[in-house]
Amino acid sequence: MYVAINTMALESCVVGKSNLYRRSDVDRVDGTLKPVDPMDVDPARKFGFPSFARFLAEDNMIASALWHELDVRHDLSTDVAHNVVGNMTLADYFWRRVRWIRVRKYMVLSATIMEPFTESIVFATLASLSVNYLFGIPKVLFVLTHFVLWFMLDLDVYASLSGKHKPISIDHYFVAAWLIRELLCLPIFFYAIFGSTVVWRGRSYRILRNGEAALAM
Repeated sequence: MYVAINTMALESCVVGKSNLYRRSDVDRVDGTLKPVDPMDVDPARKFGFPSFARFLAEDNMIASALWHELDVRHDLSTDVAHNVVGNMTLADYFWRRVRWIRVRKYMVLSATIMEPFTESIVFATLASLSVNYLFGIPKVLFVLTHFVLWFMLDLDVYASLSGKHKPISIDHYFVAAWLIRELLCLPIFFYAIFGSTVVWRGRSYRILRNGEAALAM
């Protein structure tokens, strides 16, 4: 989804903590998402990293600022960026997903709206109905084939990101985690999309419509 949105130049859509920015470019943006005119700059306007402290997802906002204010685009590297999140319970995973969906809906609305359509269950439902109507392919057969291929693709991605040279074995832990993730994606999305309060490092914040975060009262 992220690659497609960036390739089609619909909107800035990046994964946080895995980006490289030129400091000279960051020093020219401020998160207003308004094009910068070097000949008409307000002296009171603050630029650079300090101006992004008001955002919870400052890395994503920097990417949006570069996109809209300087009219530059993102490119995907072949390097793998690992993000260590430590031990995470199912509840931790749930609230982490809720937090970032609520943040993204005010920062990258187009990507957030499209997100459910990239999930395996939604895709399987729509595609099975389509191919059955167009080609008469049985819906059950298509759905079963779809989920097997989807699972194998996710397993291949996991193996590639793990950095291990030997094939990744399919164990019951991976299968269980994969099933839980796929089954929870839509309930988490709909729960998150209708709220605006998140918990970050033990404190509650309210996400404002401009993407900024304010302490919840």
